[in-house]
This record gives sequence, C-alpha cells and structure tokens, in this order.
Amino acid sequence: MNTIAFDLGAKTGWGQNWGSVICSGVMLFKREPSEQGDAWRWARASRWFDEVVAGADFAVYEESHFQKGWQAQQAYHALATRLVEACGRHGVPCKGVSVSDLKKWATGKGNANKAAMVEAAERRHPDATIQDDNQADALLLLDYALETLAEGLQTAGERTKTT
Repeated sequence: MNTIAFDLGAKTGWGQNWGSVICSGVMLFKREPSEQGDAWRWARASRWFDEVVAGADFAVYEESHFQKGWQAQQAYHALATRLVEACGRHGVPCKGVSVSDLKKWATGKGNANKAAMVEAAERRHPDATIQDDNQADALLLLDYALETLAEGLQTAGERTKTT
C-alpha cells in the first residue's frame, strides 16, 4: 500500500513509501520575493499535492490545533485544505493524526520536543539524511500510519479501488 505522510507548514516535511522504498524530504512553501500576496504559493502547493497524492493509496498528515504565530496558523490551514482537496480529486483517503498521539507513539511522551522526535526518526531510519524536524515528523507519521493504521489503510485502499 502506497502511503504518503505530511507535516504541514511553510516547510512541509513529507515521507512516502512506494512498495518497499521509503523516500522523504522537505518542500518549501514560503512566499517568493516576486510573488504578490500568498495566492501564488498556495497555487504551487495545490499543484505539488496533486502530483504527489495522485499515485498514493492513502495520505496522512499531522493534525495540529496550535501553531505559534498567525502566519504559521495561516500556512497550516491553507496547506491542510489543499491537501484534503487534492486527496478528494484523486480519490485518496486522507486522515489527520494528532501531534500528541504521534509524539507518544514515537517517544513515549506526548509532549516530546523536536530533538527527541528527530532522534526517534534517526533511530527508525538510520540510512536517511534527516534535514530537520519537519522531515523527521513526516517519517515518523509514515511509520505510525503503516504500523497502527494498517488494517484501516488496507480497507480504505480497497474501497477506493472498487468505487
């Protein structure tokens, strides 16, 4: 089952498995100096989500109810909307996972700091070059989805393919 995971923000971490291959990285959605307003960066985000979600069987994202600062909050909600829309266009089931559930699963502490999450991702993916906490969170979220949501993912994938 091909699954893709996102830690949404101006620096969006992503992780995906295509069969047995796991890839990950960070995509930047900061406003470019040449752009007037935010519309162009959200259009870039929509195109990117359409590309990466198109081949997936399931998408999962870190569901955050608190971001530090108005701009971070705006970016999170704009990106979450575009991700869910892309999933809808491509018939890909999408689920949010709370930050505290992910942290507790990854480290044993629901309030783990960024360093602890990066360390947990490095332990689970020793061959990966983890750029930052966004990529680490996305990789851990991918692992979480594959390990704890596996039965639901399979059912969702079968429903999608038969409709």
